Amino acid sequence: MDVQVGGVRAFEMSGPQTYRAFWEALFGWVSRGNDLPKLITFNYDLVLERSLVQELTHEIIPKEKSKLPFDNFVLHYHYTPVPDSTYQLELVRYRDDLSPKQRNTIKYVDAGSAKGNTLDIEILKLHGSLNFHSHKPAKVVPHNFMFMVKEPYILPPVFNKMLSGSPGGMWKCALDHLRRAKNIIIIGYSLPQTDIYMQYFLKAGVGPNVDLNKIFVFDPVLFSEKDTSIATAMKERYASCFSTQLRRRICFSPAPDGNQIIAPPHLGTTLHFVTQILQKPESIFFGL
Repeated sequence: MDVQVGGVRAFEMSGPQTYRAFWEALFGWVSRGNDLPKLITFNYDLVLERSLVQELTHEIIPKEKSKLPFDNFVLHYHYTPVPDSTYQLELVRYRDDLSPKQRNTIKYVDAGSAKGNTLDIEILKLHGSLNFHSHKPAKVVPHNFMFMVKEPYILPPVFNKMLSGSPGGMWKCALDHLRRAKNIIIIGYSLPQTDIYMQYFLKAGVGPNVDLNKIFVFDPVLFSEKDTSIATAMKERYASCFSTQLRRRICFSPAPDGNQIIAPPHLGTTLHFVTQILQKPESIFFGL
């Protein structure tokens, strides 16, 4: 079920709570004076966008203020046919079943008219997205980032992704982020042997990074007790992408104090990662 919320239609709380908790953890990190991490994904679905809106527009206890550390946000996809869009949060009060309630609404605004603190959210969707137009629309209209467009841009499975008519600017931006990152967190990507280009991409991005502290890898395969050979092969694939010095910085079992923050069978999952950054964000974002 969906409802009309401000200038953007927002979905009621449906889907996994894990993704809403992901955004909650990131905003909590920002509220402590830290930068929002850059997000790079190979998924072309709209899970990140829709869970973002759910987290921003959830109900707030009456008479309390929004705890979000910003008043506006800008979505940066670094994909030319989808321009950067600025959205403003407004707290509205209403009554439902005779009970007073309040929640944030999201409203598209011109960048120059936004008031208060603005948060830049970068989501680099390297394989395209269901909300990406294949070509720049003839008429410039506000981008409704939560919904699939008629002819979405999805990158086909080709070898050289940067020279295949794909949005090279987005890939180059991701490469630049990898070269400057202090800590890199990889979630749910086993680096298959057949994906030669991504192995090259990681080498090109991480190899020149002189400030790299750690690379965290979250994947359930790494904690499988049935067939340890699969985990061993995965670790070897990652190790082969980097120099001997960098290999020592790869962490396949994020538990800085020796105690896992979550129990099987969730080890290595997205839930594991989100729980980690909710409860001990410094262990991941600072690589402690």
